[in-house]
Amino acid sequence: VFIGVKVFTAPAPKQPQSLTQKQAPAPEAAVETAKESEQDLGVEPGAEPAEEKFDAELKEIKELFAAGDIDGLASMLFDKPLASWLAAAVYLAEIGDSQALEALEKLSSTLGGDDPNNLFAIAAAELWSRIEQEKGKPVFAEDDKLKSEPAGLVRTIDEKSYIYGWLIDANGDPVRGEIKLGVSRAEADADGAFTIREPADYTKFGLVFGRTFDANGNLGRFFVWDRDNDANNLQIVVEPLARVSGVVVDSNNNTISDFRLKISVFETEDVVYQGSIGG
Repeated sequence: VFIGVKVFTAPAPKQPQSLTQKQAPAPEAAVETAKESEQDLGVEPGAEPAEEKFDAELKEIKELFAAGDIDGLASMLFDKPLASWLAAAVYLAEIGDSQALEALEKLSSTLGGDDPNNLFAIAAAELWSRIEQEKGKPVFAEDDKLKSEPAGLVRTIDEKSYIYGWLIDANGDPVRGEIKLGVSRAEADADGAFTIREPADYTKFGLVFGRTFDANGNLGRFFVWDRDNDANNLQIVVEPLARVSGVVVDSNNNTISDFRLKISVFETEDVVYQGSIGG
């Protein structure tokens, strides 16, 4: 996801067991055990909603997860019954980012009290962990000299699969941002350079989600292989070991590689990224 860089200064949360240490319930299980969960979290259990309503809400949550709609999942934490909150929290723990932290921490404090192992606290801790892991991580840890090379340059990459490139505006000036590939993310540094590697533990289809913001934080739009995509909904399905293919073009529209990703922000000046997926 391309987003504006944000600095988090809030104190680190308590250290509950992470989802990798403690098996979190599946969203379906969270729905099925809604009444017990309400009691565990110290709130009065409400009337049992109709099973059809639960099924419909769970389907909606699954669709939001498949679309990578973090804002939509976060909204489920307030607009639906508690059972749906739990299901949404489970999915947010997998794909959520800083946008979902406030909602999860609020519910953890309101419903979970001081228990660091309530589901909302676990999900929030998972998000904090990802944010802290990525903060300050060098963008080009293995090939630092790439940072000084011209924007748009495409190299042949062997052995490892990763995306690299530069985020620049129409004048060639660097733009800071953040890339997200599945659960992996990388920040563009001061000169706009970035790289992001394919996770080694892909076990099923992964999703590439993208959003662009200009320097003023205005949401832009993506062009992927000449197809106009709303920046909130762009997604490319990537199967393990598969490749995203297309065409990379230079400023004169000449083909220079086998991959092209062009990003434009309409509100102000165009922002263009050209890069490569290797491997």
